[in-house]
This record gives sequence, structure tokens and C-alpha cells, in this order.
Amino acid sequence: MATLVSLMGSSVSDLVAGSDAVAAKQDAQAVDAVHRSMPAEPKGQLCSQAGRVCVVQALLAGNSSDLDYATRILERSEELLERVRPQDAPSDLRLVVGGQYRSAPLGKRLAARDLRKTAVLSSALVLLVVFAQFRGLRVLLYLGAPLAAGAVWTLGLIASFTATLNLISAFGLTLLAGLGVDYGLHLLTHYGTYRARGGSAQEALGAAFDELGSSMLMATATTCCGFAALAAADFSGFAEMGIIAAVGTTLMFLATVLLLPPLLLLGHRIVPERRPLLRAWPRLPRLSSALRRTPRALVLGGLIAAGALGLSARDLDFEYDFTKLQPREMSHGVDWGRAMHGTSRTAIVVLGEDADSVEQVVATLRKMGPAGFAHDPDSWLVTSSAFIPPDQAARLAQIARLSKTLAKGTAAGTSQQQRLLARWRALAAVRDPIDVQSLPRWVTQWLTDNDGNFGSFGIIYTDWPGSNAREMERLARRVDSWRERFPQVRFAAPSALLGTVIPALRADAPWIVALALLGLLLGTLVIGRSFWRTLLVMLPLCVSMSMALGVLVLLDIKLSMYNLLVFPLAFGLGIDGAVYVAWGMLGADADRGDSFATGRAVFGSATTDVAAFSSLAIAANPGLVSLGVTAAVTLSSNVLVNLVWLPALVRVAKMRRYLRTAQPTSSAHKGP
Repeated sequence: MATLVSLMGSSVSDLVAGSDAVAAKQDAQAVDAVHRSMPAEPKGQLCSQAGRVCVVQALLAGNSSDLDYATRILERSEELLERVRPQDAPSDLRLVVGGQYRSAPLGKRLAARDLRKTAVLSSALVLLVVFAQFRGLRVLLYLGAPLAAGAVWTLGLIASFTATLNLISAFGLTLLAGLGVDYGLHLLTHYGTYRARGGSAQEALGAAFDELGSSMLMATATTCCGFAALAAADFSGFAEMGIIAAVGTTLMFLATVLLLPPLLLLGHRIVPERRPLLRAWPRLPRLSSALRRTPRALVLGGLIAAGALGLSARDLDFEYDFTKLQPREMSHGVDWGRAMHGTSRTAIVVLGEDADSVEQVVATLRKMGPAGFAHDPDSWLVTSSAFIPPDQAARLAQIARLSKTLAKGTAAGTSQQQRLLARWRALAAVRDPIDVQSLPRWVTQWLTDNDGNFGSFGIIYTDWPGSNAREMERLARRVDSWRERFPQVRFAAPSALLGTVIPALRADAPWIVALALLGLLLGTLVIGRSFWRTLLVMLPLCVSMSMALGVLVLLDIKLSMYNLLVFPLAFGLGIDGAVYVAWGMLGADADRGDSFATGRAVFGSATTDVAAFSSLAIAANPGLVSLGVTAAVTLSSNVLVNLVWLPALVRVAKMRRYLRTAQPTSSAHKGP
């Protein structure tokens, strides 16, 4: 009885009403008096004690994880609430849909809205950056056609293995878009530089490939190695993204190499270029010249900054409270938990072959006690015995004797004693045993499994919030210990999945970094065939990441399932920029000024990436905002280190003759 009262919030008279119609009619006045004398418990079964919030709970046969089905349920529920809203409803009346059938569809709505807003802003920012770099609209065709082709090829490859896109694979496509447009930006920048010197379209295109051929191939190979290394991660999301990104990067490279040259030549033949393709940036050469004067100071200052920020990066932590990663609109603002009287808590299902096996396990758990698992010791375990008690024959015999005693006491007592005994007469007015057919339908549906067996499973409630990953990690450990101790039953805890994913993700994070760096290191070493050149492109990546992680701590940005996806992207783009800059400065034509064109191309491609991801800062989803901020910080750190610190390092290294064995002997076509 205590369990039912705690769960349902009903008064004792409400629970026994209708169990004996004759007794209820005889003692109507006494029961009403008792009803009024019990203010501690709410009258409504699913209403808060103050009566301000009431809930109608529906049990549906469909799966709430089916997004299409959940969307239809949400739309029909919202339509129903609008139909039942009274015309004279008070202004503060709110009718809302809550629960698991609301969260996923609403999240989809908000994500679609965020996607529309950020897509417009991202496109505008990228176009602004492109127009700041180039003149004319034809550049959009030159950049867009290979990017679209590479994306279609990648999507086709994904579709041949899976029919759907998830968050991981969708982000992988965004990652590929950033990598894919970089190839075109580099080629167009060098092409425009050679055209400005008076070369023909064919000569400029050939010179651009001579200058960038080995760099592009090197960047593609090292990036693919870095992403492919993620396939060894235990977390399937990163393993999947690594494979998609590695294959997609190759396809983006091929699309650019195969489509951009004919597009350039065809565009020049149809509408000849009458003015330079690139816009002039007169101040950048002066800035570059100023930075060249202090290479040692820049290298030392960068190392000091990386060391200081890297030390603060030790405080970088995971975001365990997933409510902070959800849009505010996900919460309807109605405090309906009190109206549910405990049944809205995180639930674990105990499933057995029959009711007896479940009751045995639950009895043992009840003796063990909740031990911090739940605050209410009466309502944390619910089975069919809460509605159909065992040994009903003996219980009914005792109730019958008690009823006779109460009748005698009422007849012989005073009026005050009669009023006090009335509540007990109401409780004792039970004659027939309780069976499944006499239970309310919501009870039988609640405790009936898919095979139609009533009582073959029970429900364990915990006060640990299902949105807190740290608490769900504790829940997962508790459920695992129960599984070992009670192998005769099964425990199902959907909320505990969060407690298994986050530890795996947290454990994988160092491996993700290590595997990605190892892949980049091996790819650079094998293809570059030079330890010093490998070190030259890996050092900027380490310096950049140390700075970025420290800045994230200063901005109070925590790691999560959203922004952790940024780091493989930052590694890929960072190593690409380092390869382009280093190979450009060490190339045969570096003294002729082509390294400045390389720096301009790296700056332009990185700026487009930063602009695209910065648009996520206007999203309503805090998780997407953290992703955008993290991407902006890491990519900005990459471009700063690659364009300022790395050139200074190359100059200092040349002074020390560390790269003597790595100097190329001929054009870039012969490899690094």
C-alpha cells in the first residue's frame, strides 16, 4: 500500500473506492469525512499536490526511437490538445506534450531550423571570403563543381554500404567539404599568381600543378592515413567517421584534379579572363617581411605560449550533464515530475521467465535497500505483487475478522470514535480477491510483456537523472553488478546506455589523438622520406593543438560528443596547411616568391573553414554552438601557427642546416 501511495499519490479512500460498492454506499458520509481529514496526500492520481499540474499518461505500442512514428504521435497529440482547449480557458493554462515521444521529433525540428539558419550564414561568410580572395563569379563554378562531384561520389559510396546518415557520417561530409574546397582554393590561388605574371592559362595551370602537385598528393596521403588510423578506435562513431573521411578525402582530391583543369580552360575559352583572378593584398607582403626579421623570437614565443596553454589544458573536462547540450526549447517549462509522483524517474526493467523469478530477485534487492540509488525506500521497486498481493486467502480471512471487530466497535462507540473508525471500515470493506481482470487497464498494460505475460517483469526506479552521464555511468556499473549476481533474470536500462558510451568515448579520446597523430606521422614519413621534414610538419600541429586546448579551457568549453568530432578535422586541416607551407618554403621556386602565394592559399582555405564553422555559434543547440566554437578555435590556431610560427621555424632550421638533407634537387614533380 505504501508503494502505491508513494507512486500514485492517491489517498487511501481513493484506492479502495469501488472495491465494495455496498460498503461504500453505507459509509458514504463517514468516508467523505475521512477524505476531508487527510490533507497530506493529493486527491488526483496524476496531479501535483497543489493541483496546478495534472498529467494524462498514454501507453503506446510503437517504438519512440522510430523518429517517423514519434513525429506522427507528437503532431497528433499537439492537434488533440488544441481541439480540447476550452474556449474560455484562463490565460495561464498550458497544454503541452512531454515524454520520450516529444524529445526526438522536437530535436529534429530544432536541428532543421538550426541547419537552415547556419547554412545561410555559413554560405554568406564563405562567399565573402572567396570574393575577398578572388574576382568574379566564375570562381564559384570552379570551386563548387569538384566539391559537388566529390560529395556525390562519397554519398554514393556510403549508400552502397548503409542507407542512412547519422550525426557522425553527416559531420564527416561537412569535414570533407572543408577539405575538398581547400584543393581548389590552393590551385586557383597559384593559378591566379602565375596568370598575374603574364603566363597563359595553360602555362599558369601547368605551373600551379608543378608547384602544388607533390604538396597536394602529400597532404592527401597524410590526411587519409590520419583518418584511417581512427578505424582502430573502440568507439564505432569515430571508427566510422575515420573510414568515411579517409575515402572521401581521396575522392575529393580526385574530383579536383580531374574536373578543375578542364573547367578552368573551358571557362577561359568561353569567356577569356580580362583581369587578374586574384585580388591584391598590398599590406600582407609588408607584414610578411616584418615577421621575417624576428624568426627566433617567434619560434621561442610560440613554444612558450604552447607550453603555458598546454599546461592549462590539463583542466579540460567532459560535459556530463547532457541537459546543457540541449536547446532551451526542448524543455516545455511545466514541472510535471511532481504530478507523476516518482514514476517519471529513470527506470530499469527486470525481465524474467515468470513472476516468481522476478519476485525473488526483487525481494533480495529490497532487503539490500536502495543504498543511495533512490531516496524513497518504499517506491523504488514495483512488481505485480504491489497490485496482486500474495496469500490473498489468508489476508481476506484476517480482513473479514477485522471488519467484524470494527463493526462491533463502531456500534458500541461514541460519535467521535465512530468517525475515527470509519477510515478503517473503508479499508476493511474488501471481500473478493484481486485478480488481473479486476485491475485497471493501465496497470495490466504497464506490467505485461510483449508475449502477454502479466507480472513477468518489474520496474526499478532511481533518482539519478538520465541526462547526467556521470550518474548513468554509476547506474551502468550497478546494473552490471546485478546481472552478475542474478543471471536468472535480465536487466534492461536504456538510460544506462549513456553511461556506457561516455566512458568509452572518454577512454577513446587519448587513443583518437594518438592514432590520428600516428597515422599522420607514418604517412608523412613514408611519403616524404625525410625525418626532418616529418618533424617539421608535425611540430606545428602539436603547438597548435596545445594552444587550442588551452584556449578552450579559458573559454570554459568542455568536451562532448559534439565538439570531440572537431579534432580529427583540425588534425587533417592542420597537417595540410603545414605541408603546403613547408613544401612551399623549401621548394625550388621558393626564392621567387611563390611561398607567399602558398601562404595566401593556406590563409584563404583556413578562413573559409573558420567562417563555415563559426556560423554554428548562432544555433539554438548548445552542443552545436560548442562544436562551432571549438572548430573556430582549433582552426584559427592552425592558421596562426602555420603562417607565423612555422615559417619562422623553417628559417631558423635553415640557419642551423637541419634541413640540408631534405632540400629538393629539382621541381616538385619529382617528389619531396
